[in-house]
Amino acid sequence: MTEHDAGADTNAVQAQLTAAVTQHDIPLEKVRALVCALVDKMKADGAAPEKVIIAVKLAVLRDVTVRAAPYSHQLTRQEKLLEQALGWCIQ
Repeated sequence: MTEHDAGADTNAVQAQLTAAVTQHDIPLEKVRALVCALVDKMKADGAAPEKVIIAVKLAVLRDVTVRAAPYSHQLTRQEKLLEQALGWCIQ
């Protein structure tokens, strides 16, 4: 597999994750599976951990304006998903 193919695969998984987090009825397990697939793919391609975190953040928060929210009950659904997704990345 070429570097271009690897990048295309990663972009495809990232796009699937972006699409998933915009659906309100998607099971959390599906979102987690997509986060893990993206992490695994990027890790296999030799991506640095910080690049993986950035890719997950971009996928989850695409087209979302993030604002300061000092209390967790003030976070949007996608911001809460991001918190969970980052935890899954670390696991």
